[in-house]
Formats: sequence, structure tokens, C-alpha cells
Amino acid sequence: MERNIDIYATKLGDERLDVKVRANVATELRDSIEPLCSGANYPIFLSKLWPVFKTILGGDPVFFSMSYEQKLRNCILETLHRLPTASPDVEPYAADMVDLLMELARIENEDNAVLCMKTIMDLERNQAKATSARVQPFLELIQEMFQTMEQVVRDTFDTPTQATPSGMPSTPNASVQNFQSPRPSSPATSVSDLGPEQQSSNVILKGMQSFKVLAECPIIVVSIFQTHRASVAANVKLFVPLIKTILLLQAKPQEKAHADAAAQGTIFTGVCKEIKNRAAFGEFITAQVKTMSFLAYLLRLYAHQLQDFLPTLPSVVVRLLQDCPREKSGARKELLVAIRHIINFNYRKIFIEKIDELLDERTLIGDGLTVYETMRPLAYSMLADLIHHVRDHLSRDQIRRTVEVYTKNLHDDFPGTSFQTMSAKLLFNMAEHISKLEDKREARYFLIMILDAIGDKFASMNHQFNNSVKVSKANKDTRKDNEPCPENYLAEKDQPPDWDDIDIFSASPIKTSSPRDRGADPVSDNLFLFRNLINGLKNIFHQLKNCNPDDVQIDPNSVPINWSEVSYGYNAEEVRVIKKLFHEGARVFRYYGVDNAPPLK
Repeated sequence: MERNIDIYATKLGDERLDVKVRANVATELRDSIEPLCSGANYPIFLSKLWPVFKTILGGDPVFFSMSYEQKLRNCILETLHRLPTASPDVEPYAADMVDLLMELARIENEDNAVLCMKTIMDLERNQAKATSARVQPFLELIQEMFQTMEQVVRDTFDTPTQATPSGMPSTPNASVQNFQSPRPSSPATSVSDLGPEQQSSNVILKGMQSFKVLAECPIIVVSIFQTHRASVAANVKLFVPLIKTILLLQAKPQEKAHADAAAQGTIFTGVCKEIKNRAAFGEFITAQVKTMSFLAYLLRLYAHQLQDFLPTLPSVVVRLLQDCPREKSGARKELLVAIRHIINFNYRKIFIEKIDELLDERTLIGDGLTVYETMRPLAYSMLADLIHHVRDHLSRDQIRRTVEVYTKNLHDDFPGTSFQTMSAKLLFNMAEHISKLEDKREARYFLIMILDAIGDKFASMNHQFNNSVKVSKANKDTRKDNEPCPENYLAEKDQPPDWDDIDIFSASPIKTSSPRDRGADPVSDNLFLFRNLINGLKNIFHQLKNCNPDDVQIDPNSVPINWSEVSYGYNAEEVRVIKKLFHEGARVFRYYGVDNAPPLK
């Protein structure tokens, strides 16, 4: 193994060799890093290859993504990033590595700068003693990057032509974003595959002006804070105003699109057509979302330094949800998690004015291809948590909109019974506040809306009964055989499938749910949901008593003694809803008899 290390060191350090050959050697070294860095080989690896790495990286940075020089430098940096930095063998080299990587982070292109930043973070976490003197300079470098972003946003989005700085791709389909072929740094691509015309194109943005590098900074700072706690107090004061500045940044065309929509009484979501550099805008929003996660982390311990920003926070959150491009579903998910953390720190009332906008599906989950299946449970459970805690402060219109949205969710079968149960529990918990509305007729109307939705859900369960029993039995038989049942998408002439009008939603070739969800027991799921709905109905009926109309004139001598303890004054439509609720609810009890043995004849 030592001989292999000597060969790598000799070839990489030989400047007479063609750079293409050295780049391929660096690729081979990167891909075989684990055996070379194991056990007694690691000190030898570091002593012989670190000086070679240092010499190569000491050269001028390269900003052409397909050039062999860039390939060589990127492979060396990726090799450094893959090193096991927690090993004691790294300690003598740690400070020197951090010094070099910090210099490179200032001058390198964004692809290399990301690797520099991540490697510095690993070294300062795992070699805390050896790198303690370099922590503050590294945090100052990140602060400097935050400070430059306002100008970068103006240069990237606000100029009339929106010239692409440093050759950044102007569309997601540019060659840097081409998802049909391997990335230049991928092991699937050899440098020899790149033609000369490709090598001379694809200029990469400078790291200090990159949204991609900025997006890595928040998690890096949190990681440094957790390791070097002595540096936290002084630096939080410096980061707080920078966080505010980053979160308030907006691309001018996007800001204008929001203003125009507001003037027309509507909302604008997505990326406006005036944003020519969509790829850069997606990375900018991702960087802001990462910064929001950083803010959520700081709110736990340093809320007093953010008090002046809290009133602005809900507007920023809603704008980020509306601006998040449909292809950035990961960023939207991280933003929803950050919002949940913020509302769990008792910062809920600041969101009351924005609940109407959050209840709009276009804002909350966007219009991406898979968000309806993947994002809704997280998004609506977060929103239900928020509404539950501020329900006593909701306006009449907010109550109406909440009831409309969550009664609709009650009928959505896709995410499973846990999603429907969450929706039902929110509606049940709101019943008491609804009954306290001044207009009792309106209060009763909202409660009847909830009962109508539950009655329809009972009817849906009854409609699905035969199919649920069939699917439940098939799944149990499959589990007994311990062999997965093959999913046949096409009907066979000799063995036609036993499909009914419910199976049409699960018979498509492309499955939108995971196999685990499809293997669930629909009988048990419906029984679980039914129990929760029945338990919640008691509170609804109790609150209906508080919504009796005041204009109903009844002779007290002709009513029972306990008349004041019951609800009355229902119109024909409300009677129909309650009748449907009881009739359909009684039929759902059939589910309890599914597992019973059939009677003997």
C-alpha cells in the first residue's frame, strides 16, 4: 500500500506530466481513498501526499468547469474532504490545512469553495484543539460572505438584462444543470471524455459571490457553535443583523410581481418571467431557507436579540413559501420544518395575520409535480399545530376558511388515516371557540359544516366497505405466505383481476404511494379513524347547545323540563345533515364484524 501511495505522490507531483494524466490520477486516488487511509497507512498518506496537495492547490484558481486544471483541483479538494479528520494522525496537519483552505475559499470557484468550507468545518469540529485559533477568522470569512450578498442579488437579478455574473448558467437546462449526463466530478465520467470545445466553456461563479456557497454557511456556523461554545456569544451579535439582511433580500422583478398581485387582490406564487436566471434564483431561495433554519436555531437561546425582527418574520416566511420554485421541494420541506420549530417556541401569535395566506394551497405547498403526495402531511400538520394554539384569536373569516380546508382534507384518502385524524381533531378542538361567536346562526352553520363532512366520511367508509374487506384479506394472506404479492398493472385474460370501482384509484401503473402504505390494512385504518370521529362528535353536539337561535319563540309550558339543556331550532337542511350522520355512522359499525367467524349454517 505504501508503494501505491509513493506512485500517486510521484505522478501528482510531476509537473512535467500532462495535466489530463494528473487529473485522471487524482480521480483514481479520490475513488480509492478508504484503503489508503486505513490503519498504519494513514500517517504515510498524509506525510507524502499533503505536501503534493498543497503545491497543486497553491496554483491559480480555475473558473472553467470542464478544464483539466479544474478537474485536478476539484478532485484534490474532494479527497481532502473525504479524509477521516477525526483521526489523531490529522492533528499535526490540521492548522496548516485550515489556513490553506481559508485562502482558497476566498479566491476559488463555487464548486471548489463549497468543498473548502465543508472541509474546514470538519477539521474545526474534529480537531478542535489544533484549530481553535482559526475559528474566529473562519466565522469572519462567513460574515464577509453574508455582507456581500446584497450586491450579488442586485447584480444577478436587478439589472435590466440580468447579465449572468461570471458565466453562471442562465437556465436550469444549461450544461452545468444537465441532468442527462454525469457531472464532471462524477466517477462515471473520465476526463478523457471531454472534448476541447467543452473544456473552453462553462465558466463557474466565484465562491465569495455564490448563493450555493452561502447556502452551506448556516449549518456550518451552527456546527462550529456547538463545538467551540466560547465563540458563540460574541458572534451571535454579529450574525443577527446579517441574518435579517439576508432574509429581507428580494429580487426586484419578484418584488414587483408580488406588489402587482396585491394591487389586484390576488397572490403571486412561483418565479416571475422577468427572472431570466432561474437556476440562480432557486439557489438564492435555498440560501434564504437555510438562513431561516439558522434563525430558528438562534431563537431557542437568543430570542431577545431578535425581538425587533419577529413582527416581520411571518411576512418573510410567507414570501419564501410563495417564491420557492417548484423544483426546490427539498428547500420547501426544510422551510416547513423551520416554521414548525419557530411556532413551537411560543412565537405563534405573530402568524395570526398570515393564516389566511397559509391556508391557500398555492402558498403552503406550491404547485410542484409531487408536492400533493409528499408535502401535504407535513405542511397541513404544521399549520394545524399553529391554528390549534391560536384558535381563540381567529376571526370569523379565518374560522370559515379553516373549516373549509380541513373538512376537505378529511376526505383525502391518500396520505392515510393519520392525516385525516389530524384534520378531524383540529376541527373538534375548534368547536368550543366556534360556539362563542357572536352570531349564533353562523356558529351553528360552521358546526353543521363539520358534521356534514363527518357524515360524508362515514358514507365514504360504507361505500368502501366491500373493497376494504377484500384488500385487507388479500394483504393478510400475503403476509402469511411471507412472499410479496406481484403488482400486475395489466389485466390477464385467463385471470382477470377482482377490481371494483374503488380499485381504479390504485390500479395505475405509476404508484404515487410507497409499497408500505399500499400494504396497510384498510379495515383497521377505518376503524381507527371511526373511533376518533365518534369520540369527537360528543363535543360537537355539546357545543351545538350553545348555538341555539334567540329568535325561536317557544311556549315554556309545552316543552320538557330539561329543554334548556338541549339544542333546538334546526331547519330542514340541518336535519338532513344530522339524519345522514346517524344513518351512515350506524352502518360503519359493520367494520367491527369483519374479523368474526361466519355463523354456522
